[in-house]
Amino acid sequence: MKKCEFQRVLTQINKDAVVGWQNTIDIQPFNEQKLNRSEFNKQREINTADIISKHDDELFGNFIVQDCFPLDIARLKSEDIPFKCVGSVKTLLHEIEELLKNHNLHWRNYAIREWDKSSIGHVSPDVWVQQFAELGYVQVAKNLLKNLRVVTESELREAFKTSETERIGLTVAHAFFHDDEPGSSSIAIQNVLQHMYPPEEVIKLNLESSDCLANVKADVLFVYEDGLWSGVELVKRLNTICKIDHFHNSNLQLHFKYGATSDVGLSAARLFAKRERLARLQFRAAKPSHHFRFLKDGIDTRFEHINNHNDDVIRKALDKEIEPYAFQSVAIWGDEREMAISVCAEIGKQLVHPFLERQKQAEIITTEKDTHTKPIDIKDENIAQWELGAYSFASTIVFASSIPKPVLPLMWLNGPVNLDGKTTNWRPLFWDARRTGQADT
Repeated sequence: MKKCEFQRVLTQINKDAVVGWQNTIDIQPFNEQKLNRSEFNKQREINTADIISKHDDELFGNFIVQDCFPLDIARLKSEDIPFKCVGSVKTLLHEIEELLKNHNLHWRNYAIREWDKSSIGHVSPDVWVQQFAELGYVQVAKNLLKNLRVVTESELREAFKTSETERIGLTVAHAFFHDDEPGSSSIAIQNVLQHMYPPEEVIKLNLESSDCLANVKADVLFVYEDGLWSGVELVKRLNTICKIDHFHNSNLQLHFKYGATSDVGLSAARLFAKRERLARLQFRAAKPSHHFRFLKDGIDTRFEHINNHNDDVIRKALDKEIEPYAFQSVAIWGDEREMAISVCAEIGKQLVHPFLERQKQAEIITTEKDTHTKPIDIKDENIAQWELGAYSFASTIVFASSIPKPVLPLMWLNGPVNLDGKTTNWRPLFWDARRTGQADT
């Protein structure tokens, strides 16, 4: 395409396409020059030979060229080279849009395909985007959807497989954590495991019982969770496990397996095991396509510059280095990144406040057995920790039947939202009834 129109086309593609579109589509600009007949014929031969070579080498399957580009059309046809000539930039952009859609690289096609994998979808991506449009921030919604990932049950089953080599010379058992917290995914994990392994080999770990490991007759206990994100809950559990007599007085190895992992969670878990000198605690990273970065570039995940590696110190060190996941791509956000973070934080703040109030009220009823509604004071710092998802992760990675806490609240909470003087009754992409109650129709 013409070099003078290259930036315009590139800008539009980055608005429409998900990250990684360059692996499928290549755009090459050329300088439009005034050539005499001899120069034109020579340039035409060079261009035509270049396209034929790229096709024969299987570098590219199709070619789109602006019709001012010197080419020997007859030769390309005789060589059965798939190509199309277009005139205007408008036509070129239309062709590129169709390519993006056909390869699942267009934000809308990609988002709908991911959203369809979920069993707890609420409003469609189109409806969700329209809410942003009403508030004046439609591109923010599109960019967020480019990062959407839904991890399915079949992907969990694949991640939870153990190979024969892992079992050589060892007696193994399989376990998951029992969790009564609303929104917990323990039931889904139990269902997956009981379809993979003999039921008698699948153990429900209730860490409130000091005998929860007493009947484990195995050298290695594989412990499965859907995701490892901040590592906060895992470190709490590890502290409890280390106090259990059967673990303390045995050689039982605990190998943790996950459907998805983050660098933050792995750092927290491994630093705990390192500090406690427990090599029999092992934490497997998910496969590369399911391992996600939430720490800033260049961070030493060993935190060797910190002398005191107690849990609180490590937690503060990790939290300080979080890079909000949804806003990491410069290619997607460009100069709009800070604006987008501000918009999402403001929407999240308004949605999270009543959610935290409901949580606190439920906690009072459970612990104090008092069913009377009381005024609830939610501190600003608590809201700030949640407005971009727990620990400001700004995650857009969900499971097919549950929503991790680090996910952006505007993806899973509802309520009135006022932004720049405009008001809408916010409806989320997903609805986890176990955590947020029944959905409004």
